[in-house]
Amino acid sequence: MREYKSWLLWKYVPVEGKLPTKVPYCVNNYKASATNPNDWSTYDNVIRCYNAGGFDGIGFAFSEFDPYAFIDLDVKEGQGPSDIQKKIYSEFDTYSEYSPSGRGLHLIIKGSVPKDSNYGGVELYSNKRYATMTGNAMANNPIADRHDLLNQLFQSMEEKREKHNNINANVPSGEETQSDEALIELAFKYNSEKFVPLSLGEWQGRYPSQSEADQAYMNIIGHYTKSKEQTIRIYCQSELAKTDAKRKSPDYLKRTVNKAFDQKLPEVILNGYDPNAAVSSNQVKTADFDSANLGSNPNTATINGPVAQRLEPTPKDVNPAGTTKGMTPAFFKQLGVLGEVAQFVYDDSPRQIAEAAFLAADCFFGGIGGKAFNISGTGLNQYNLLLANTGYGKGAVENCIDRLVHYLIKYAIDKGHIVVANQLKNHIGPTFASGQGLIAQLAISNCFSSTLDEFGLLLAKISDPKASGSDIAYYSNLLQLYNKSGDKQTFKGVKHSKKDNDIPEIKSPSVTLALLSTASSYYDVVKSSDFANGLIPRIFTMEYT
Repeated sequence: MREYKSWLLWKYVPVEGKLPTKVPYCVNNYKASATNPNDWSTYDNVIRCYNAGGFDGIGFAFSEFDPYAFIDLDVKEGQGPSDIQKKIYSEFDTYSEYSPSGRGLHLIIKGSVPKDSNYGGVELYSNKRYATMTGNAMANNPIADRHDLLNQLFQSMEEKREKHNNINANVPSGEETQSDEALIELAFKYNSEKFVPLSLGEWQGRYPSQSEADQAYMNIIGHYTKSKEQTIRIYCQSELAKTDAKRKSPDYLKRTVNKAFDQKLPEVILNGYDPNAAVSSNQVKTADFDSANLGSNPNTATINGPVAQRLEPTPKDVNPAGTTKGMTPAFFKQLGVLGEVAQFVYDDSPRQIAEAAFLAADCFFGGIGGKAFNISGTGLNQYNLLLANTGYGKGAVENCIDRLVHYLIKYAIDKGHIVVANQLKNHIGPTFASGQGLIAQLAISNCFSSTLDEFGLLLAKISDPKASGSDIAYYSNLLQLYNKSGDKQTFKGVKHSKKDNDIPEIKSPSVTLALLSTASSYYDVVKSSDFANGLIPRIFTMEYT
C-alpha cells in the first residue's frame, strides 16, 4: 500500500453531542477529500508531516486506482467480538490491525465491492472512502486476495439489510437471554453519556427531533439483546415513550426497532458457515481474536509511541547487505533548486524512484533554461531515456512535472505575470508522435522539453527500413537538432505545399526530451545502424531494475 499515492492525515474534530470525528487533511494542513486524488500524498511524505506534529493519525484513501478493500469490525465498548466477526477474521486470513480506539479491527484485502455496505458492526468498502491506519498489527499477514469471498459476504449482508429495512417484513426475533433490569444496567454502565439523559426524556439540544432520540434509545437497548419484543418493551417503559400516543403506535415501534436491529450484526452466511456451529478452521487465529480484548481494552492503539516507529519509512534502494544500489534522494541535496524539484517529484510519485525524479527535474530545467547554455559553441539539447518495467512509476516523470507547471502558471497569473505564465506553457511541450509534431512545437518555442512515452515502439517505427517519409524525417530531425543548438547555429526551416504551413528557420533550438520505455521494447529494436548514425550516442540512458 505504501507504493500508492493515496495517503492522507487526519485529526480528531469535536462534534457537539457526539464523539469526535476523524477529519482527513492534506499534507499542507488543508482539509482533504477522500475522493480527490489531488489531496492525497505519498506514504513517506505523510509520515514526515505526522512526525512533525499537529495530526492525530494517517489514513489511506481507497479508490479505483488501487486493488484494495477494507473491512471494519466494530466491537462496542464493554463487549467482545461476535461469532460472525470471529469467522470473518478467520476466513479472510489477511493483514489486520487495531483501530485508533483499540476497540475495532481493520482487515485489508485485495478485492472490490459494488458499493459500501455498513451493517451491524461490519463495514465493507473499496472506493471513495478512507480508513485510518495505525500499523498496530494484530495479524501481520500478507494482504490476501479475497475478492470472491468479499462479495459473498457483501451479498449476504445486503440481503439481510433489505429484509430488515422492510418494516412489513416478518423478521424473526431472537430469544431473551437477560432480564430487562440487567439490560438497562448494561446500558447505564457502558453508554451512560447518551443513555442517562434519554432515560430521563431529556433529548432537546442533543437530537434534532424526538424521533431521532427514540431511535438512539432503541439502538442502545437493541445492542444488548437479540429480542425486538424486549427492546420495544423497555422503550415503552421509558420517559420518551410517555410524551404522546404516537410513540406507542405499532407501526412506529416496528419501524424504529427494525432500524435499531439494522445496526446489529446480521447472522451472515459466509461460505456455508453456521454461526451457531463450532469454528472448524483457523482456530488459533480465532483464539487470538478472542484474547485481543477488543471493546474492553481501549488502549492507545493509535500511531503514537511504538506504533509510530512501525510506520517509519522503510529504507529505499538498499540491498540486504546495506550497500546503496543506484541513485538515492541524498544525491538531490547537492543540486540546488534542481535538487528541490527532483525531491518534489520523488515525494509526489506513486512509486518513488530517484532516477525518475532526477530525470524529470533535469528535463524540466532543460526546457526552461536550455538557451542559457553555450559551451564551446555548443548549446544544450538533451535526450534523456529512462528504462523501467511497466508499473515502476515512469509516468511520474510527466505527471509530476505537469502538476508543478500547473502550480507555477497559477502562481504567475495570481501575481499578474501573464507573460511568464505563457512562457511556461510554451517551454513544456506536448507529447508528439510524428516529425511534424516536433517541428510544429519548434515553431511555437525554440526552447522546450517534452515527454515521449513508449520510446522503444517509436524508435522501431522511425528506424524501420520501410518507414514512411514522415517517420524518416522524424529520425533525421532528432539527429540534426542535437547539433543545432549552439550560438549562431540554425535549424533549417520546412517548406510545405501550402505556404501558410511553412516553418521558418529556427535559431539555436534547445530541445530536451524525456524518453520513457521498457528495457525489452527498447533493446529489442536498437540496431547497429542507430549507433553508427549517431542517434543512440546522443541519448543519456538510465535503467532502473
